[in-house]
Amino acid sequence: MGDMNFTGTNAVSIAVSILPLYPAGAVGHFANGSDVWTGEAVETADMEKTPDGYAYAWTKNAIIQRTLTLAPASPVAKILDAAISAQQTRIGIGAEPFTVTVIVTHKHSGQVDTYVNGALTSGEVGMKVQQDRLGNKQYTFKFSEIVIKY
Repeated sequence: MGDMNFTGTNAVSIAVSILPLYPAGAVGHFANGSDVWTGEAVETADMEKTPDGYAYAWTKNAIIQRTLTLAPASPVAKILDAAISAQQTRIGIGAEPFTVTVIVTHKHSGQVDTYVNGALTSGEVGMKVQQDRLGNKQYTFKFSEIVIKY
């Protein structure tokens, strides 16, 4: 992985690498009062019942989706905005989006979750204004796998 960009709270630190755009540098400013790194459940199997009563189950490949929430002044938000803008202007030109790796270190347990082979799929480009303040920014990533080290 080399140099990663760490940002964190008391409970977790998160490193983000967006290659080749953002291999190193300081990252900071999680959004106060919000969930920092969230995701949807991963569905890895399914089951159906036929009209004659037989049940069939199978496994399937699943994409892991996670959302990062940052404060509007976060330096990494500018990098993520740039990545989204670059991907948007390369539609039909570039074969692949930027390669994303995210490492989440849980400080209290020592568990390290490494999300690999990812893509930045959406984000709130530019500044949001909510009532009388700038709003938090959310960025969504999809990964092909996660490696968990306990």
